[in-house]
Amino acid sequence: ILLGLFFLGVGAGIDFGYIRDHLLFVIGGALGLIVVKGLILAGLSMLRERRRNSALLFAASLAPGGEFAFVLIALSLTVNVFPAETGRGLVAIVALSMAATPLLILAAQHLISKTPKPVEVRETDASDEGNPVLICGFGRFGHAVGRLLRSRGFGCTVLDQDTDQVELLRGLGVPIFFGDASRPEMLGIAGAAHAKVLVVAVREAATALKIVSNAHRHFPHLKIFVRAYSRVEAYDLLEVGEESIYRDTLDSSLRLGRDVLQSLGESQQAAAHAAELYRENDEIMVREMAAVRNNSNEFYNAAREAHRSLDELMRRDIAGESAKNQPPDIANPA
Repeated sequence: ILLGLFFLGVGAGIDFGYIRDHLLFVIGGALGLIVVKGLILAGLSMLRERRRNSALLFAASLAPGGEFAFVLIALSLTVNVFPAETGRGLVAIVALSMAATPLLILAAQHLISKTPKPVEVRETDASDEGNPVLICGFGRFGHAVGRLLRSRGFGCTVLDQDTDQVELLRGLGVPIFFGDASRPEMLGIAGAAHAKVLVVAVREAATALKIVSNAHRHFPHLKIFVRAYSRVEAYDLLEVGEESIYRDTLDSSLRLGRDVLQSLGESQQAAAHAAELYRENDEIMVREMAAVRNNSNEFYNAAREAHRSLDELMRRDIAGESAKNQPPDIANPA
């Protein structure tokens, strides 16, 4: 209650007429108070903890004036340390700086969130094991590929630059090396010169493009198989000359669609044939659209034409299947 009464008293003591008449002085004084006090607090915080983000938030929270300033100003006026005019100005400056406190904290938090986290510097531990397959990226996609190949007796050298992933998989007994595969010298260290196949299974599109480009330039003998997360990434990879592109969700989505067709009464063979027909024509569609991706009018026209052609092809296929499954006309055997 007393604290509430104190703030009511402070608010009642602010001379808004003075602020109106001396607006630039009050704003400049508030900014000066915040800057000078903030720099002092940030410096003290850095000496104590040496962490920039915490120092920034600490300074933003305490840089404005505090409630005790009003007590000191009132006491100074009582003993005639400075005139009443100066007291009104100081009260206005402190009050305005305090009103800015939430905005300062929000600004500090925004700056902290935008500050890139320091990247852990770690030396690679990769080596050339003489394996025929080199896999870049060992998340859910690359892991499945690697396990399949190893289960069939083909050795794989695996590179991943996620330190947490590397440590986790090593703890599970999975052989994996830490290294940035987008660097051409890293591919060489891992044995790209002697390998036959390069599997690019990283999630980041820019990294995948860099790996593929470096492999084409420095290790042209490698047969490259690359994961694409979306159609747009597939367009980028086709543009740099890559052909063996595997879109992330295409297989699983077609498998689901095939199972739905079977649940609706289609035979297993017909559903599998429909899914494969869709896949073949969708791959053709992606390559046709990649060629005109930089021309918006041609791109949308090609997309509409591709969808129309695919629908027509699938309907013709259904009609052909139906005609094939019809019993022969006994009265008209011809």
